[in-house]
Amino acid sequence: MTAPPRAARRGRQRSRGVVLALLAAALGVLGVVSASTSPSAPAAPRPSAMAVGVGTESSASYCGGLEHQPGVVSSTVAIADLAGVARTLEVTTSNERGRASRRLLAVRPGDVLHLDPSQLLEGRVEAMTIVADGGGVAATESVTGAGGTAVAPCLTQAGPSWTLTGGSTQVGHSLTVSVLNPYATSAQVTVSFLTPGGFVEPSAYKGLDLGPHQLAVLDVKDVAPKQSSITTDVVTTSGNVVAFAVGRSTSGVGSVSLLPGAPATALAATFALTPNFSGATSRLVLANLATTSVAATVRTTWSPGCGAHCAAPDTISVLAGGTLTLQVAPSSRAPIDVVAATQLVATAPGLVVVQDVATPTSDGQSAALDDPSLQGATRLVLVDPTPSRFERVSMANTGDAAVSVTLEAVGPHGLRIGRTVSVAPHGVTIVNGRRLGRLTGGVLLLAATGPIYATGEVRDALLGSDLLAAVPVSYP
Repeated sequence: MTAPPRAARRGRQRSRGVVLALLAAALGVLGVVSASTSPSAPAAPRPSAMAVGVGTESSASYCGGLEHQPGVVSSTVAIADLAGVARTLEVTTSNERGRASRRLLAVRPGDVLHLDPSQLLEGRVEAMTIVADGGGVAATESVTGAGGTAVAPCLTQAGPSWTLTGGSTQVGHSLTVSVLNPYATSAQVTVSFLTPGGFVEPSAYKGLDLGPHQLAVLDVKDVAPKQSSITTDVVTTSGNVVAFAVGRSTSGVGSVSLLPGAPATALAATFALTPNFSGATSRLVLANLATTSVAATVRTTWSPGCGAHCAAPDTISVLAGGTLTLQVAPSSRAPIDVVAATQLVATAPGLVVVQDVATPTSDGQSAALDDPSLQGATRLVLVDPTPSRFERVSMANTGDAAVSVTLEAVGPHGLRIGRTVSVAPHGVTIVNGRRLGRLTGGVLLLAATGPIYATGEVRDALLGSDLLAAVPVSYP
């Protein structure tokens, strides 16, 4: 397989006028408000695929990989109203049988609405499109099964290409990829895979036609059995889509991973929390879809701040069409049991990246925030999709100056200011759950004086898959 230049497939900005026009048109069709199916010229820098804009006229969230089997696996979508005024949500649920159902729901200011997609539309695997008239809504999701619970942010933009890595179809493991067309027009998609044996381009997954609001669920073992790790490449020839992967164990060590796709291979990826203690092994899985080698540096920083004492970056190279697994903790680069973060910087055209955390009894994975700015954000939000709480929140500062971060809760009466903490240059600051105070519906806002990354560790979720990346947000 010759990997086409990926930079030419990235334009996917939505137009405000197109969104409003589709809002009116959708009421006469199936009812989903969506962006234009033709990508426009990209902005500089490209906006994150997981960014929430509170001040926009309308905003969309796309949640995928939502599995349901009574007594075996369940899924939840949490929708938080950050805008300070009530919002009307247009929620379209799609299932693997080609059916879609639309509901109009209301969410009050400061509230979090928890939805079971199987209660809106029966299905084994589902996806959900959420459009908030007036914007100001953030959505996250969780999948719970025998292997545990995994959490992830919902995506907020559709696009012409997506990449994911870290899945396995070895004996005792399953990997499914969900591709959703969230629009009222058709899309055509080709899905291919990079395995240890090379590229796999199944003819059955070439030129897949997805009708309006249609969901395709691909069982990867059917086309790439007994492989690990597997990288998925999704490309459209028409229309825009979103992609998610769910990996789990069917026997042996417990595992479940919920991975939103990335719209581009990453030139930089930061994991604000890398588990670093005896009995756990944290690794980066790096895949190169390009036809030339990609060089990268990996740096581990720790709490409160290692400054000049940080070990020199680890320099690596990932061969064309290759996958590399790099252990980052425990390692000689960070003292054992300190709170650590990991930063990767790659040469063009970038890499597909996932963080894998393994113990003798579990294996969980999480994706990094899509970050076109390559430096983080000054305002971030975390929405817990589970009935649990945040065990701790980790904030990483990759810059050269200290940053102050104010933790805020959002409720029916607006923002409630909590504690303020400092994050040292190239350092990490941790705030334990008991010090976060009472969070309304499990929503935490982070306002920083400089760009940061943040991750919330969700209590009672599977280690490694319990790491919820905070997403950029603009709010009053």
